[in-house]
Amino acid sequence: MNIKKAMEEMSEEIAKLTGVSAITMSGSRANGANHLSTDMDIAIYYDKTKEFNVEDLNNLVSSLDDNQSAVCTSLNEWGALMNGGANLTIHGVNTAIIFRDIHKVVDGITANLQGEKNEDRNAKPSYVYLDVLYLGELAICEILYDPYQYIYQLKQKITHYPEQLHQALIEYYTFEASYSFMIISHRIDTEDDCFVASHVLRTIRCMNQLLFTINRACCIHKYNAVQSIEVYSTRPDNYGEKVNDILQSLVTTRKSRAKGMQALHDLLSSTEELAAV
Repeated sequence: MNIKKAMEEMSEEIAKLTGVSAITMSGSRANGANHLSTDMDIAIYYDKTKEFNVEDLNNLVSSLDDNQSAVCTSLNEWGALMNGGANLTIHGVNTAIIFRDIHKVVDGITANLQGEKNEDRNAKPSYVYLDVLYLGELAICEILYDPYQYIYQLKQKITHYPEQLHQALIEYYTFEASYSFMIISHRIDTEDDCFVASHVLRTIRCMNQLLFTINRACCIHKYNAVQSIEVYSTRPDNYGEKVNDILQSLVTTRKSRAKGMQALHDLLSSTEELAAV
């Protein structure tokens, strides 16, 4: 079966459930960067004031799953902003369903347009989740169901990258990246390899988001973030190659690790210089 047709049929069934305000397709299938094995990402925007019931969705998700075994999380199980969802397989394609509280999304986008952001440090997996990610999702999503035009109206508001948000995220990610690097820069000889690796990865992740912001690209958690940055006009030279070399340095000798930390310092400095322009 055609995957897009399967998605549309699934959306028609989900739309029948009480409290569903909108449904979108997000991720690479929405922006055209997909290939045959690319996962499907479906966002269900619900209205908690209209008796949205996860159990109703659970029954539908289980019936759609190739293995008839998928189960949805409860609302907010992954954090107040990241929320929850389910992972299933439809006609052999991995499919992620995510829950979005429509009121939190509307409030979040309204705040973002004024340069404000909210964060959830209890999100799963263990990274800080910003409501700015809602903006990124909406910017690239394809609308599958939107009877109240919530999503359409929000997309109209974010046609242009908000300048106030640009400045706020520059400051936020510059601090996050530099602070994480500072924590580890004087501890490269520690025996705790996990400690070192966690802060190196956090520094790189924050640099990635800083480069997204510098290029006025919507802030989203992308599995291929480094590859995406390679196409931007404003970035450190050979960014992807340097990131890979830094990560490789962590799994060899202590001498190599020290060299990798110096390379990370230099790459962070180059990124911060671009942010200051």
